[in-house]
Amino acid sequence: MLISPTVRAQLINKQAKQGFGIEKVLKTVSTTPRSENQNIFKAKAKYAKKSTMARAEEATPITPDWSTTFTSEEDFEKFTTIDANNDAVDKGTYKEEAWSCNGSQTFFYSNNDWLMSPAVKLSAGRSYKIKLSVRTFMLDKHKLEIKFGNAPTVEGMTETAMAKKTVPAYSDQTIETTITPSAKGTYYIGLHALSDPRGYNLYLNSFEIKALG
Repeated sequence: MLISPTVRAQLINKQAKQGFGIEKVLKTVSTTPRSENQNIFKAKAKYAKKSTMARAEEATPITPDWSTTFTSEEDFEKFTTIDANNDAVDKGTYKEEAWSCNGSQTFFYSNNDWLMSPAVKLSAGRSYKIKLSVRTFMLDKHKLEIKFGNAPTVEGMTETAMAKKTVPAYSDQTIETTITPSAKGTYYIGLHALSDPRGYNLYLNSFEIKALG
């Protein structure tokens, strides 16, 4: 189709004006929101790089008495998990061979895996009772020890609160032990799973630490 020179000139002029209008709008848009978004993104990325243990150490220590019933993911996330033998299997909604939570229940299958409590503020020479409610309903027995120390790491668990204990199959158990720190400070309670590999679940229904005397 032939276009007359006059019509062609009008079209070119119209396109030029539209292009100028778009360029003008782009030049007048402020870059401040974008800069702020970049700063927010950088802050989030920096936070995400922190390990779970680092965030646990930054949390404000709890002063006993304190307890939780692990009925939500939020309860579970107050604790630090350590897969000491690096054998966890991600099943999507939970993990096998590790301390895990499926949204409403906390449990483990595993051996050589840790669940560290939030930071707790303890006094020198004062005794504290640690109380757990656990449940098994299959043939597998489970083994558990409780330690405590000044850091939520395997190396930080320097004191023994309860030596390795066997939890019988098909049972509901209340496990209690007492600790008496020799120095005032911030401590973490470590639940150390020592069961045989590939066993069925041991459920942790509650955790409590209570000041005595």
